[in-house]
Amino acid sequence: MRAVLTEAGREYPADIVIIGCGVVPADELARAAGLRCENGVVTDVHCRTSDAAIYAAGDCASHLNRQYGRHLRLESVDNAFEQGTTVALNLLGAATRTTSCRGSGRTSST
Repeated sequence: MRAVLTEAGREYPADIVIIGCGVVPADELARAAGLRCENGVVTDVHCRTSDAAIYAAGDCASHLNRQYGRHLRLESVDNAFEQGTTVALNLLGAATRTTSCRGSGRTSST
């Protein structure tokens, strides 16, 4: 590798290139169950779906991200752990909000 050539014909020198490819969430089961899906299974701050008895976490969950002010999916291990922990705490009765932000994984109780 010595350079990246764009479709526009521009060349950028490079010793290494990292390519990130997007994915489409596999939400067919959630859709069949009647859950709201928009670029993944839509969740609230507690990781609940449009059916309050069902939670979603990880790559398929589209949560309201406070940093960007819109729903998005974070395809990262940290996010999956953080949301999984949030779901578990809520199932155990400890009302917990997800605070997923790009590059961080943490939970906060409400």
